[in-house]
Amino acid sequence: METVNINAPSGTQLTETAQRFLASANSLIIDSNEMYQAAADDLASVKKRKNDLEEQRTGIVKPLNEAVKKVNDLFRAPMEFLTQAEAVLKHRMIGYTTEQDRLKRIEEAKLRAEAEKRANEERTRLEAQRRADEERSRIEREKLEAAKTEALEAGNAVQAAKIEARVEGLAEELAIKADSIAEQVSMVSTAPVVPAFSTPTIKGVSARGIWKAEVTNKLALVQFVAANPQYLNLLEPATKELGSIAKALKDQARIDGVHIFIEMSLASRSA
Repeated sequence: METVNINAPSGTQLTETAQRFLASANSLIIDSNEMYQAAADDLASVKKRKNDLEEQRTGIVKPLNEAVKKVNDLFRAPMEFLTQAEAVLKHRMIGYTTEQDRLKRIEEAKLRAEAEKRANEERTRLEAQRRADEERSRIEREKLEAAKTEALEAGNAVQAAKIEARVEGLAEELAIKADSIAEQVSMVSTAPVVPAFSTPTIKGVSARGIWKAEVTNKLALVQFVAANPQYLNLLEPATKELGSIAKALKDQARIDGVHIFIEMSLASRSA
């Protein structure tokens, strides 16, 4: 076991000294060249104090960092092997679940196609039955109409009336059958699809899919956003490239929607 000794300065003293520098900076008003020089002198002193503090901090942190590095080196190799093992297992498990999902979709499509085929066959059968009922009714109606005509020609009005009633009954029967068939057709549907494959449920293991998106045609995306401004947030400005243009062209740069400006900064050295 390695021991690291730390000789830390007083935090209160460090803070009070830094606060005095800040108070002095806040009270300084630059209204002449002399005060500008005074500010520059104070700036150099601040920079020197910061450098001194950084040296102190580094002196304390360095042995700690070295100890941390040794600990990290000790665990790096086994952690890397375990990370690789985890990745391999996850990759193969995801591959299995992906394949099971693919097989399930294939089976579901097959079952849907078979169910739709059966449904179409049943609709065809019912439609054929409807047409057959209509044909039988037509033939029977023609026979009855002929019989009614014969009865009227023979002067048998009573028989003709009975035949007419039978014709009307045939029409009602046909309508009832047609309604029944129409109802059966409306009730014909594809059978529910039962997944044929599934992965086991393992305690502590869960798989999930995350839908993602990637840009494959930037121009098409720009055109889409131009037509649909509500998606303007999808176009992030190329800040790095715009900065390069500003540095190269300076105030001569002209890009619609972009403000080209200069931001001043001041460099200083410690006293």
